[in-house]
Amino acid sequence: MRKRLVFKPYRIQLVQELSDEYHRHRLDFCLQLQDLMSYDDLCLKKVHFNDEATFHVNGAVNRHNVRIWGSENPHAYVEHQHDSPNVNVFCAISSKKV
Repeated sequence: MRKRLVFKPYRIQLVQELSDEYHRHRLDFCLQLQDLMSYDDLCLKKVHFNDEATFHVNGAVNRHNVRIWGSENPHAYVEHQHDSPNVNVFCAISSKKV
């Protein structure tokens, strides 16, 4: 019987070390938001969510959407041209509009 290869998507990840200071900043933010919510019932309606993406004219792909398919984790990386021409796109969403 022939062994069947199973291919899975592996995502390239960039990681950075998070110190205790980062944890403290996130906790402080959550506590401030909870405090604000206790005084203003509509505060979350005033929040705007936003994101930004960069599209390179040389065809470089956003690393957050890259998947490398294989039967084993290739520990792969993607090289890109430094300072290639690109376009930045920004979008924001609120409780009232995009």
